[in-house]
Amino acid sequence: DDCPASYTTNSTGSILSTECYVECEAGQKATDRTTCMDCPYGEYQPSTGANTCFSCGQGNTTHQEKSTDITDCQPICTAGQYLNVSARECIDCPLGSFNPDAGNETFFVDMCESC
Repeated sequence: DDCPASYTTNSTGSILSTECYVECEAGQKATDRTTCMDCPYGEYQPSTGANTCFSCGQGNTTHQEKSTDITDCQPICTAGQYLNVSARECIDCPLGSFNPDAGNETFFVDMCESC
């Protein structure tokens, strides 16, 4: 017999229906045989059918949950810096500007304020 729609198995040659599990979308991971969960901030998953998400690594995070690519990972900037999204790097605020806020897992500082 076939697995139900949107379900799959880990390998060919499966013999039991209990080997069927939900095939999650890219940006998600299976938490059990029937449930998918979005990858949280700071993690991504490019493939369908995964049961884990990849970490962006310490000091990096994503702009949203359910990220699908390593290029979604961006550095977390400290106070006095802003995130240059296209360059994927933190840059010190230029002369005549400031930023009192540090970024965190879910908050990105993408500009400095003028004095």
